[in-house]
Amino acid sequence: MTKLQSRSAQCPVCGHGFEYGVLLATNAAGGVESDFRARAVGTDPVPFTVLTCPRCSYSADTAGFESPVPPRVAYELKALVEQLFTDSPVKDSCRFQLAAELLDRRGDDPLAVGWMYLRASWMAREEQAAPAEQLYQRRAIESFQKYLAASAHAPDAAQITYLVGELSRRLGDFETACTLLDRVPSGERLYPAAQRMLARARDADRRPARFGE
Repeated sequence: MTKLQSRSAQCPVCGHGFEYGVLLATNAAGGVESDFRARAVGTDPVPFTVLTCPRCSYSADTAGFESPVPPRVAYELKALVEQLFTDSPVKDSCRFQLAAELLDRRGDDPLAVGWMYLRASWMAREEQAAPAEQLYQRRAIESFQKYLAASAHAPDAAQITYLVGELSRRLGDFETACTLLDRVPSGERLYPAAQRMLARARDADRRPARFGE
């Protein structure tokens, strides 16, 4: 069951105070897709993980929403808001893109940037916006590859290698997908899934999949 609790926040950009719902509990009873997109039965909890100021539209991960924003970055984000927030209501995918841009322009860990773009791709999928989904997948790959270049022996390197391979498969880059999925070590928890997705990549199959298929 998804549970939310009302809390208050103050925007670090415009100073506006407002109430929002924070996630307390959720579920993945609807299964998990092979790019780690969990499916809840009931309210989707993912949109609640990024908070957006109702006045200036500044968007960031809910946990770090009130962290100070450098003036230069705030100015750049304002210009992005004008480009991205053209629909009413605002698309969740655009909110996540803005949050990813914040992390990137602030110089945060590329791993965090990659995860935010990945979540943006999930939201675009819900919106049935394939070009946006593919854009965010490519940007997630770029950030994850930066992370792997500097952290090839990190504990989560196999997980991120799998993820880049799976995103590459979904984008139709089967050569990259096969190379990376084949690198997931046999002792890793994701090895069986990597082998299944590797077989799909070898068959030039870019269709979405779920774990256990």
